[in-house]
Amino acid sequence: MLVGWWVMLLALVSSAAAIATGIIDDTLIGHLGSVFPIWVNHGWVQIFSSVVFLLLFMWRTRNPQFYETPKLKWLYLISGGIGIALLYYGGHLGAKLAGRI
Repeated sequence: MLVGWWVMLLALVSSAAAIATGIIDDTLIGHLGSVFPIWVNHGWVQIFSSVVFLLLFMWRTRNPQFYETPKLKWLYLISGGIGIALLYYGGHLGAKLAGRI
């Protein structure tokens, strides 16, 4: 389980770098300011999915034995699946924004 913790930490550091470069690039484009509805804005969906993973990381750090309880294990797994689905959807919105779809 220790390897999973390190992978999540590296993913969060990478997400922070991606968000930072996205915000820097947005000063040229300016689409991040239009936040409503949030589900059609690439930047905000990616930030939201990163927050989901940050919450999962904090939960995993504070309660390293979460996988011993079946209910908590399933809740963690489903929450992670939702975070991954949001991440992929945000990537799809980014591809649309770049004109690749």
